[in-house]
Amino acid sequence: SGKTLSFGLPILQYLLEEADRQAEKQEAPPREKLPLQALILTPTRELAMQVTEELKRTSCKKVPIGTIVGGFAEVKQKRVLEKTRPPILVATPGRLWELMSSNDYSHLNDLSQLRFLVVDEADRMIKQGNFPQLKQIFELINLANPPPEDPNELEDESDDDDDEDRLRSLQGIKGEAKVVMLDDSILAAIERERSGDKSAPKPMEMDDDEYLEQLEADDSDSDSEVETEEEEELVHRQTFVYSATLTLPTSTHHLIKKDHSKKSSKKSKKGKRQPSTVDGAIAEMLDLAGAMGEMKVVDLSNLIPEGKSQQSKKAAKDKKSDKDAASKSDDAKKKKSPSMAARLPPGLTLGEIRCAQRHKDSHLYGYLVTTQQGSSGPCLVFCNSIAAVRRVGETLQTLGLPVKMLHAQMAQKSRLKSLESLRKPKSRSIVVASDVAARGLDIPSVATVIHYDCARAVDTFIHRAGRTARGMGEKAVGTSISLVAPAEEREHQKICQSVLGEESNKFEQAHIDGRLLSEAQERASLATKIVSCNDFESQASKKNKWLLDAANDAGLDVDDSMLESSLLDGDKRDRQRFIEAKRAKEQLRQLLAKPMRKQHFGKFLSGAGLRESIKAEKEVKPFVVKLKNGKRKKKA
Repeated sequence: SGKTLSFGLPILQYLLEEADRQAEKQEAPPREKLPLQALILTPTRELAMQVTEELKRTSCKKVPIGTIVGGFAEVKQKRVLEKTRPPILVATPGRLWELMSSNDYSHLNDLSQLRFLVVDEADRMIKQGNFPQLKQIFELINLANPPPEDPNELEDESDDDDDEDRLRSLQGIKGEAKVVMLDDSILAAIERERSGDKSAPKPMEMDDDEYLEQLEADDSDSDSEVETEEEEELVHRQTFVYSATLTLPTSTHHLIKKDHSKKSSKKSKKGKRQPSTVDGAIAEMLDLAGAMGEMKVVDLSNLIPEGKSQQSKKAAKDKKSDKDAASKSDDAKKKKSPSMAARLPPGLTLGEIRCAQRHKDSHLYGYLVTTQQGSSGPCLVFCNSIAAVRRVGETLQTLGLPVKMLHAQMAQKSRLKSLESLRKPKSRSIVVASDVAARGLDIPSVATVIHYDCARAVDTFIHRAGRTARGMGEKAVGTSISLVAPAEEREHQKICQSVLGEESNKFEQAHIDGRLLSEAQERASLATKIVSCNDFESQASKKNKWLLDAANDAGLDVDDSMLESSLLDGDKRDRQRFIEAKRAKEQLRQLLAKPMRKQHFGKFLSGAGLRESIKAEKEVKPFVVKLKNGKRKKKA
């Protein structure tokens, strides 16, 4: 949708025009005095780096842009803040607040010249508990550059002050007393008033030198007042709030549940600018950011009628031109208003596979290996937890697929390598990720998105599915597949109704050949045994290593009975489990060396299924893993 450029172009335009103006007047300030003028906040490191690269490409690297995110050495970011002092900073809230709260960086201490504040993926940023530092950052920004005051509010406050002064002057009402020191002139005036002398007071005598000194003092005071007013003149700050799901109904995504009744009553009395049409995540973020003045809402993801959603476009093309049919449809529309559906990319195809929870691994493997769409290009697999990401990733790796993982507990270099593997359009690269990869990432080569776990909220599903079918034109196509277990049926129905309309309870069924699926289940079952055994062994090894390291640091000896035993050293059941896992490795190795086919033939190729098998292997090349010279080789 061009979201990055929509806030990047105004920022770059202002900075470039300002640089040209200063160059013409030869007023360019030294680099150490350049203030921070634009701050862009994103929820994830990957999105921050993507925004930085996009802005650098757009500006042809004429405007310095800095990135402040976690996972990198603080020394490098310190060098950026102290030497480069970029006017544009792209940051994640955690690392930014860590540097701001230290007060060691003058570039972050002076926020009075901040002209642009951008909050990307705002609905996730304000979710309860996600980014507690965000509110503190906004408080510092509003303290350094407070929003403009509403004249209506000033009038109300002045009226209140007049009422208070009037009440304090009345007898019998408690209030503040004004104390005036008596001097000789005041005492003389009081004495004249008592004696009834109504003559005019004597004029004050002043020498010429004293009069000139008094004028100069008054002029200097007025000049200093003007200078302080100019120094205290604050810049106008423009606030951008972005997200693909900001305008969804509040029931479809979980926001901070906060009581705004008191605030709204105060704002209505004072005449603030907030219109009644803005609520939900937008109003929450505007309140936190202290955004005031004129506001514009550009909504590119409005809810659309069900009949105009992506999944019903094919039916719309086949619409009859008969007058009777048109009149009937008009009557139906009059009787019942159309249900609304969330807008998704036009080239996105939504599908589902219904299976038991324990069969998800086999269905995922079967779809990736045996279907044309699953093997057509890079694939993103989303899970709801880091533990699920690790287990599913290790299972697919055991099955010989080129799999990488991506979650918040990984090192930054590993996360970047995982994303880089998705940029090869014709590869079969697979990345199993948590929702850290669900927002904002622009990787056009991703062909398929698979929801291994059903998304917990509609906005999460929309962001996940939006990682494919990126861009515009005929090539902007992709597929989103949901693996739905019986326990996830209710959540899945809510997603279907929000995306397709209230009358839709399911997506299009994704087809996997039953004969190939049975082979996939056999291989996935063996891989699950192997992964379970390896996981037990690795956990025992990690615990023993931690205990031995702690004992060495303390100078103590560790008894062997205190160490975790492996499966081979355990009881009879553990030893049997270890032996079965070892057998499973050999069986799986033999199975992976053979392609999965719908029909197996003997010595001679014959039978009714021969042509069908040849056609299937032309559409989808069998995925084979062969062992050669002690090394595993993959052949697609």
